Amino acid sequence: MSEFANAGVNLAAVKKMSIGVGDRDVAIPDGSGMILVDDIRVVKPPAPVAAFVEDFESYKAGSDLHGQGGWKGWDNTATAGSPASSAYACSGANSVEIIGSADLVHEFDVAGGTVEMTAMQYIPSGSTGETYFILLNTYKDGGDKDWSVQWDFNMGTGILTSSDAPGTAEIVYDQWVELKFVIDLDGNTVDGYYNGTLAVSHVWDDNAHGTLQCVDLWGNNASSVYYDDIEVK
Repeated sequence: MSEFANAGVNLAAVKKMSIGVGDRDVAIPDGSGMILVDDIRVVKPPAPVAAFVEDFESYKAGSDLHGQGGWKGWDNTATAGSPASSAYACSGANSVEIIGSADLVHEFDVAGGTVEMTAMQYIPSGSTGETYFILLNTYKDGGDKDWSVQWDFNMGTGILTSSDAPGTAEIVYDQWVELKFVIDLDGNTVDGYYNGTLAVSHVWDDNAHGTLQCVDLWGNNASSVYYDDIEVK
């Protein structure tokens, strides 16, 4: 069993292992004959393949992301774009700077199952105004839209609130913080984590579309904040 443990298997989670012939639900002891068994292995399941990964390294610092890599302004409005930036980065050299005029979106085509979305966020101290991180279950340029997550980062009070459920968190400044959302599109629930701590849990979609279609980074005329290493898996 040590070989299993050394391979990273949680032996405490193994409930049962049976080897035999016949009906395992109606086992009959004291049978006769011989069974030869070799090379028993317990392996980890393959890591999930990410549906979307963005580290902003493929964009020139200072260039507007509207029209690049699937990014665009809300309703495909060019003036709602936002630039890649080399001012701060969680990994590599670049991130995206969500300036005050930004309403930057990226669409997805995710339906059913359990989805984990993560994004790294950096808020400099001294920032003012309210900036938003938003997930939509339905999004179409100039058409239908339906919000599932709307987090309000009030940089004046230093408090994060959710428009969808009670719960608050204190904003962490001057360091990269993970935003994580575990979305059960079949069960229609979402758990939102800020800096490793569960902040809110609520219904994903009151219309039960069972989809994730968009992330929206809205500047709302506030000070610049930065995002990096956005991933959906």
